[in-house]
Amino acid sequence: MAGLYVHVPFCRKKCSYCGFVSCPAPAEVIKRYFDALEQEILLRAREPSIKEMYFDSLFIGGGTPSFVHHEYLCRIIERLYSNFHIAHGPALEGTVECNPDSLTLEWLEVLKPYGINRISIGVQAMDDRMLHVLGRVHDSRQVLDAVNSVRTVGIENISIDLMYSIPGQDMGALEQSLERALALMPVHVSCYELTLEDGTVMSEAVRNGRAVYPDQETRLAFTRLAESILESRGLRQYEISNFAVPGYECRHNIGYWQGREYLGLGCSACSFIKGRRIRNDIRLDSWIAALENGKPPIQEVEELDFEAAFREAFVMAMRMNRGVAIQDFRESYNMDPVEYYGDLIPDMEARGLMEFRRNGTCLALTERGRYISNYVLSNFV
Repeated sequence: MAGLYVHVPFCRKKCSYCGFVSCPAPAEVIKRYFDALEQEILLRAREPSIKEMYFDSLFIGGGTPSFVHHEYLCRIIERLYSNFHIAHGPALEGTVECNPDSLTLEWLEVLKPYGINRISIGVQAMDDRMLHVLGRVHDSRQVLDAVNSVRTVGIENISIDLMYSIPGQDMGALEQSLERALALMPVHVSCYELTLEDGTVMSEAVRNGRAVYPDQETRLAFTRLAESILESRGLRQYEISNFAVPGYECRHNIGYWQGREYLGLGCSACSFIKGRRIRNDIRLDSWIAALENGKPPIQEVEELDFEAAFREAFVMAMRMNRGVAIQDFRESYNMDPVEYYGDLIPDMEARGLMEFRRNGTCLALTERGRYISNYVLSNFV
């Protein structure tokens, strides 16, 4: 089983914190992009290694896929079905990312028959003041309308994105935002700390003193509050930033964390196939131009040697609350991670950052280790 990702880089307005490849664009550029995306599908479908792949998850992300007309997405999904081996019906997890300001009932009604059974809504906050700080173009009322529209078409698998550690946010504001968001009864929540990405409006504002980013102690308090509230509402943490009602964990993202293969299509998209990581051109104009000239829009290909693949799989698996199943790694790589990392794991245990669970069969981050996961996991790369 593998994952299929399609990147739609267009949005109504670039948010102040956004470091992803996304931008507003005129209609003619959007048309050229989707024409080029069709060509990329045809090119990749000819590759022998991709012909062998069977996809049980489709994730259309961005940018803001709901910003573009549904005809573009329907056309692309039809090309995907006709050129790749993709599961149908309940066997497929079909996700589209949407923003509240552009999600309409008509758009959903058209997309649903194409296998879309999961909607991920970029809420970020149920606090209009914080939404303004983030540069979002929607308000809380539009979030309610968006969720109601999704339920009206019969899609119950609703995920929402929430953010904390926003400049100007305090504990009371975060708690209120979370409570309002959870009143929508999503079955999945991606809840993550705002990070300052180089080159963004938000990063520049903090650097120039026009905005104050919370200190480390405050950010930790925000994290603990968010986790506590989410868990109390029946959303179980299964990865550092992801929570779900049991049975609604995101299959597509779990594939990344478990080291499954995936194919990425579109500007800036990445693939992982047969131990090779393939990165598409991140420049929109050159990505389109390459495909218009019949060439693959690939910017970089990285061959992972056996040990590099082992280490990467270990680090990604440690992001999940279940951690690393030691026997699975022995069988998949013929290597024991406890033996491979030597004294490093006992050192992390002694510092209270890692622990063995399930009678010693799994190794996972402790709560403390999860809070400083970037530091902990950097030692295992």
